[in-house]
Amino acid sequence: MSIILYEFYTKEVSSKAVINARSALSEKMKRTVLTQEVLSVLMNTSLPLPWSHVVSKVEEMVLRMQFSGYNKRFRYHVVDSAIKAYKVRQEAERDGERPLHRPKGWSTEEREKQRAMKKDHWYKKGGAEAVIFVPATLFSQLQKSYMEQIKNQEFKIKVIEKSGKTLKQILQRSDPFRPRKCARDNCFVCQSNGRGPCTRHGVTYDIKCQGCESVYVGETARNAYTRGNEHMECMKKDRERSALWKHCVEKHDAEQQDFKMSVIGVYDNDAMLRQLAESVRINKISGELLMNSKKEWIFFNLPRAVIEET
Repeated sequence: MSIILYEFYTKEVSSKAVINARSALSEKMKRTVLTQEVLSVLMNTSLPLPWSHVVSKVEEMVLRMQFSGYNKRFRYHVVDSAIKAYKVRQEAERDGERPLHRPKGWSTEEREKQRAMKKDHWYKKGGAEAVIFVPATLFSQLQKSYMEQIKNQEFKIKVIEKSGKTLKQILQRSDPFRPRKCARDNCFVCQSNGRGPCTRHGVTYDIKCQGCESVYVGETARNAYTRGNEHMECMKKDRERSALWKHCVEKHDAEQQDFKMSVIGVYDNDAMLRQLAESVRINKISGELLMNSKKEWIFFNLPRAVIEET
């Protein structure tokens, strides 16, 4: 009987680098991706081949990680995780749970159910009941701090670290010739020389009086262009409800002032984060310079910890 043997292969012209150690991805994400690459080397090498063939291919992956800036300890953990995952798959095949190289039609219905469960409840693996996302920090310090506090309080919450900004996002402009202003004559942001995108939805914004330092802070699920139009129309047709006109009356003897509107944050579909950002912004402004009225109903009053010296 003839047996076809195979082993992992890469072209000589293919890149020798992997995800750079200084990239914006979290350390956990880098380890996961690189572990899967080493596991791919193991999975795509025939079992009857001598182990030395596998070792030589894995060593190439280790050199690629070293070339990309990963230290010895990190490389060891990646290879160790990949070998453990490979052994688990071999045991699953021996026990008849899953073939090492799964055919396309294997357990189709069951896999569809598992895929649907993972989409909605992926974070519940390991016993977690909720999930929280935190910004990326150096060496995942913020994530580790959250996890420590959650563990101390015995909460069942999974902490996921978001990926940071890449150098490409910081340095590159996808449209370097995009006009700084839109062509609409009734755009409050652009016509007042404000900053920020006037067409993005889910934003926080501020409106500054050009005659003094007073500021109005707001948030909207719509875009700044639409919300800015409402502010301008309110000043013209319904001045009693206009916070801007009320400021003109109280601070400038009912004399019409020029205002500048700017977008200060974009939060897309995250309404809670948008409202919290508005609250933080309002709390940072002195009461004498704040144009917002009835602020206790339009933003969250965030509790703050105060340390008193004794």
